[in-house]
Amino acid sequence: MFFKKPALWLAVLLSVIFLILAFIRIGFLESLELTTYDLRMRLRAGGPGIKTDIAVVDIDDDSITKLGRWPWPRSLLARMIEKLKEKGTRLIGLNVMLSEAEVGEGLKLIEELKVVFTSSFPDQGQGPAQAFVSKLSEARDRLDSDGRLAKAIGGAGNVVLPVFFDMGDFPQPDKNLPETLMKNGLVQVQGSVLQYLYPAKKATAPISILSDKAAALGHINILPDTDGGVRRELLLLNYKGLAFPSYSLKMALLAQGVRPDTVKVFSPEEGREGLRIGQKAVPTNPNLDFFITFTDAKVFPKFSFFDVINDKVEAAAFKDKVVLIGVSATGVDIPQITPLDKHMSTSMFMANTLHNLLTGGFITRSGLMDLIELVILLAVGVFLSLVLPRLKARSGALASGGVLIAIIGVGVYLFVGPGVWLKITYPVLLNVLGYAAVTTSRYFVTEVGRDKAEVESAEVNRMLGLSFQSQGQLDMAFDKFRRVPIDEGMKDILYNLALDYERKRMLNKAVAVYQYIGEYDEKFKDIAQKIKKLTVASETMIFGLGGGARAEDGTLLIDETTKPTLGRYEIVKELGKGAMGIVYMGRDPKIGRETAIKTIRFSEDFEAEEASKIKEQFFREAETAGLLSHPNIVTIYDAGEDHDLSYIAMEYLEGHDLKDHARPENLLPMREVLRIVADVAEALGYAHQKGVVHRDIKPANIMLLKNGLAKVTDFGIARAMSSSKTKTGVVKGTPFYMSPEQITGKKVDGRSDIYSLGVVLYELLSGVQPFRADDLTALIYKITAEEPDPVSKYNSKVPKAVNQIIEKALTKDREKRYQKAEQMAEHLRIVIRKMDELASKKQQPAA
Repeated sequence: MFFKKPALWLAVLLSVIFLILAFIRIGFLESLELTTYDLRMRLRAGGPGIKTDIAVVDIDDDSITKLGRWPWPRSLLARMIEKLKEKGTRLIGLNVMLSEAEVGEGLKLIEELKVVFTSSFPDQGQGPAQAFVSKLSEARDRLDSDGRLAKAIGGAGNVVLPVFFDMGDFPQPDKNLPETLMKNGLVQVQGSVLQYLYPAKKATAPISILSDKAAALGHINILPDTDGGVRRELLLLNYKGLAFPSYSLKMALLAQGVRPDTVKVFSPEEGREGLRIGQKAVPTNPNLDFFITFTDAKVFPKFSFFDVINDKVEAAAFKDKVVLIGVSATGVDIPQITPLDKHMSTSMFMANTLHNLLTGGFITRSGLMDLIELVILLAVGVFLSLVLPRLKARSGALASGGVLIAIIGVGVYLFVGPGVWLKITYPVLLNVLGYAAVTTSRYFVTEVGRDKAEVESAEVNRMLGLSFQSQGQLDMAFDKFRRVPIDEGMKDILYNLALDYERKRMLNKAVAVYQYIGEYDEKFKDIAQKIKKLTVASETMIFGLGGGARAEDGTLLIDETTKPTLGRYEIVKELGKGAMGIVYMGRDPKIGRETAIKTIRFSEDFEAEEASKIKEQFFREAETAGLLSHPNIVTIYDAGEDHDLSYIAMEYLEGHDLKDHARPENLLPMREVLRIVADVAEALGYAHQKGVVHRDIKPANIMLLKNGLAKVTDFGIARAMSSSKTKTGVVKGTPFYMSPEQITGKKVDGRSDIYSLGVVLYELLSGVQPFRADDLTALIYKITAEEPDPVSKYNSKVPKAVNQIIEKALTKDREKRYQKAEQMAEHLRIVIRKMDELASKKQQPAA
């Protein structure tokens, strides 16, 4: 039945597959749909003609260069607020975390002088003593940046400050929340609505002297999608039974003069979702988040902090405006990936969100959309199964093209016009693949004879191979070429393929192509000489450096008598490939010392504009790491650059890393694991004392030498590689071993290394990682919010004391973690001594 009507059954099969995929929402297709979402958002985004009352004061790189390193004294922020008040600003959003008091050395000294003077001269009611105390108080007020900022905020009366929440499981309601948070929450939101809100477990709020003076507080938590992009705003969070509004929502309420207690929130149980601000309805998803309609950045006037504070901007730019003060400087702000801008500053993101809340034009997706999309999929399936097979080739192509245009057109119109998000990826792909399947099956079954098919198959393979070769997919091209009969023309094509392999430095594969030609004509051109030269070169030569010349056609030429070099080092052989690049055995010809040389090609991992900056930091970190001298830390001899290849020359080690010992079937003895981890902890403690944080502790970065000594590698590399993003926008690193503060982008110190070492100890003892997940989002959630199973669950022989050491090392609050790595090392050595004592007692004969 299948062979009689293959087109029908292929279409039915594809339709069923896509219905299943649409139901389970496979990650790849959902990411593809989000890409089409972004494209449609660019069409919907308003241009410079849009009017707005929002302006941005930007703490940019230029301001930090001119005013000093960040964080600034808060007196600068106070001056800015005072300036904006003078200019008649309607509302001010100060999007800077102010969760810790600023106490300078001068202020401490004034306080100490006042205490000493007061205790030494009790009678200060008159005369010089009174004047001196007055001067001390005046000096204290001038140095009290927090006090000045609080005075400025209170004087303005219209400043909104941010709060950040750590997300977590649903907490138990708490009726004794701080008054500052309670008065800023929507206390009227109760009951089932709270169950739909994203839960938060810990609040990081401004210090009380500032929050008490602020007009309002709002959370700045951002909800990324599965692809890392940000398209939604969390209007409310559930903080221990309190519905806490977002920063943008608070700003919108104040800007429109709407009292928070009048905001009405609806839940799905009421048959609809969303909230009402005055007379305006905000459509939301069930979790009270909404899709943001982004606007062109040129719509929002943006001014440099330095220019504003120095009165280089006219007062009219801020008169009756809503002004957002935020940081966009490199290394301080964490830019957001949005449909309009892959590096949008947080302030500009907040401006978009606030503008959307003030002007409307929301993106909606009702509960009926899933059903509508299912009906569209079924309709496409019926077209492919019953209509397309009955049409001739030309009519079928036109009909399928029409269906494709209709789906895309409706999806774009609904999104750009009324703002309705209809998912189009599934029906579009079903239509395209279904058309290809139906037409291909009809072609091979009804229109092509056997003999003609064989001839044309060879031609198809040749053309596919040439197409793959032109796209750089050389392996697929070689696979297609091997299915084509060899003639003089094919020999030339294969020879050119081998040259492409050479240009890509894939020498072994180039040799394989030359050998394949040689099976049919071993005297063809110069393939015999090329096989000989490339076989030698594949073992020693590093192409693209100084060791090889190039012919006119770009082919790399090899000279067997010349040893390749990297900087001043002679390359002996390749040792292996690491996460950053290739590792070679080298020799310093000046002193005859063997070295290990690790290479990194920044041009392949980073955007062109980032490469120079990352290289500079890379060499600076390598220089710092080169100062470390410890028996358990690999010694770095040199760092340099040869052409576009950066390298580090370090101590050559004979041994292997601990990666293979992190598997259940290949665990090391427990005492050996504790001894190695204790040695590594002492090495980290030494590095931390020198001001060096590793940032990438994992089994692959710990070498176990043949004599049993453990050595930590890759000091200085992790920070440079984690300071920027690759071409694909993904930060380098090993998330399974990252600490909660590192994975959330907070500033890290030595305690982050202690956490990573705790993960390594857990894995070396059990063969499993404490946190595991199928995708990055779930992994990040587990690391930041969940507690791991005790290691004894996987290895019952692990003592309780070791469990406690691991628990302390993996504590999410770094203030409760080991504060120094030496402490962890000492506890491990105590356990080792106890184990040795027990073993010694067991070996002693009974009395």
